[in-house]
Amino acid sequence: MLSHSPPFPLIIYYPGKRSTTMSEEDKHGAKVALQQRERVHRVHIAAPASNLRDLVQVMNDEYPNLKRLLIRAQAEPRADRRNRNHNRNRNDAVTVTLHEGLRAPLLHRVTLSNVGLPTSSCLLSGAGEDLVSLGLLNFPAEPPDFHPAHLTAQLAALSHLELLTVHFSTAVPNHQVMRQLQGAPTTRIALPRLRMLAYRGGSAYLEGILARLDAPHLHTLSVEFFNQLTFSIPSLLHFARAMNALTFRSAALYFDEDFASLIVDPLDKRAGDGGGGGTHPLHVQVKGKLLDWQVTSMSQICSTLAPLLAQTENLMLGFHKDGPDPAAAGAVEAEAPGAAAGWQVAVDRAQWRALFRIFVGVKTLQLSGGRIGDLFRALQLRVGEGNGGGEGEGADEEGTNDDGVDGGVFTPEILPALQKLLPRGWGDPDDAFASFIAARTAAGLPVRLVRSRS
Repeated sequence: MLSHSPPFPLIIYYPGKRSTTMSEEDKHGAKVALQQRERVHRVHIAAPASNLRDLVQVMNDEYPNLKRLLIRAQAEPRADRRNRNHNRNRNDAVTVTLHEGLRAPLLHRVTLSNVGLPTSSCLLSGAGEDLVSLGLLNFPAEPPDFHPAHLTAQLAALSHLELLTVHFSTAVPNHQVMRQLQGAPTTRIALPRLRMLAYRGGSAYLEGILARLDAPHLHTLSVEFFNQLTFSIPSLLHFARAMNALTFRSAALYFDEDFASLIVDPLDKRAGDGGGGGTHPLHVQVKGKLLDWQVTSMSQICSTLAPLLAQTENLMLGFHKDGPDPAAAGAVEAEAPGAAAGWQVAVDRAQWRALFRIFVGVKTLQLSGGRIGDLFRALQLRVGEGNGGGEGEGADEEGTNDDGVDGGVFTPEILPALQKLLPRGWGDPDDAFASFIAARTAAGLPVRLVRSRS
């Protein structure tokens, strides 16, 4: 029928349903439509991988008028209805790869979800300046040759690209990326119109992208790292500075049940602002359930961004409202058998101090979430601990204690500009701050405690 119809533009739209396979009739109709290459203007197909494999093989040549392409591979449906919720959340079976012969020189927007690109594909490099939005979602870690240098080379011709999303389905090991990049070209590419870059994966792959990319008009950078031990991302600071980040005055650190995040804004967030909404200029998130891992990860990332974060005047420190117990987590030793029940792990107080030392310009510290008063108690000196000068009982020659923790928690180099504390936790945590405020006052660095009316 299509072969005898007037040559009107074709829009192939099959949104699909999760847990439902594509009927033979629908699959045949999609194949016939996809074979009308010169007439196809838009393709939107979401279907199980087993159905998509046949369809993508049909797309093996040039589509001269294709402007929008969305292909989403869904998990295979399961017959057992008890697994319906599991099917709804699965995105783990990436078995679809586009044909290397697919080309579309007029592409305007591309979204591929759970779909791979062969390294020999010219889909991106041949799209040219018409492409403004590219989303590679749940992108497979294979093929191994699709490393950062290869990806940036594919992006080099996309001079009008405005939105770029690269989300890996699983982490590409950092050591594998670094090995792949040995001897790879370091040629930088320019994306002069890129406004937003969103990334999810390992730090080495992101560094490989940023080290080869110039984006002078980037104003939103969103990063989500998988759980890993170390972070080496020097190019992240370069990009933050290029985003006029030196004017940023507000930052937030959130520690939740499954992740920790850093948000940096150009606005001076005041009490009651709630941290704002919408898209933040700089957002870095790390997956992980253990608080000590979260704190260590945030310390590494914030250290990389220290020249930027030193400008921060307002810092928000938030915890999941119902979850972890910062008191147990902040204590080096558990005082009671159930003390660490909240986060299931103890965090050395030196880790908190290393994190706070980065924010040398903070004037206002907002604290919210579960038992923030307990957190401050955990950060206070114990009886017998030194004050950093090696004079306290139990301190060694370098001012550290027998447990390996240096002396005072809020010594002058920790939050030296702090003027105001705004707690928003449950209960009455005033006593938790009393000794800290008294010590600051005695040192000529007074701090005012302001209780929220909410």
